Amino acid sequence: MAYNTLNYGSYTLEMPRNGFETEKEKDMFIKNCVRLARQTPEYKDWVRYVKDMLGYKTCLITGETSDEVTVEIHHHPLTIFDITNIIVSTYIKNNMKFTSMNVVNDVMTLHYNNKVGFIPLCTTWHEKYHNGFAVIPPKFITGEWNYLLTTPGYEVIPELVNKCSELMDDKNNAFDNEANNWKTITNGGIIKDE
Repeated sequence: MAYNTLNYGSYTLEMPRNGFETEKEKDMFIKNCVRLARQTPEYKDWVRYVKDMLGYKTCLITGETSDEVTVEIHHHPLTIFDITNIIVSTYIKNNMKFTSMNVVNDVMTLHYNNKVGFIPLCTTWHEKYHNGFAVIPPKFITGEWNYLLTTPGYEVIPELVNKCSELMDDKNNAFDNEANNWKTITNGGIIKDE
């Protein structure tokens, strides 16, 4: 890879980079990479593949189909931000130079190799989860969600390991899909209709 440097007086701008001056800069870079990844034709093709070829057109919580409601693909237990953060942190730990395009390519490669966890959710359930009003049963997760956590060489912060342990705990599987007899979840526990 050719490295490019822009010099203007005492100011130097180098591409690619190998780190950030602040956590805020790093977070903004990761958010931009996530946005870029979601806008790529490859990401859109992956979502279409998951829905059309793998048949994930139904919300696994409510049973509603994409003919009835909008069904979205939710990354779980690692969000796409978490996945991107791991990729960027790994580059930094290994003192490797990178661009947003390198990061997006790595994120998409993980998607295409089924190394991310995901679940199809209707928009309402997706929103409930992100607003803290729902827990997703681990038994519904598709993909090798723990790949980044268990493969040596990736830089994973302990908070992400703890988050995944909590989200993927078997207690979160207390769900009766056949009867669909529960209302909502609060404080990490499922509230069922009795």
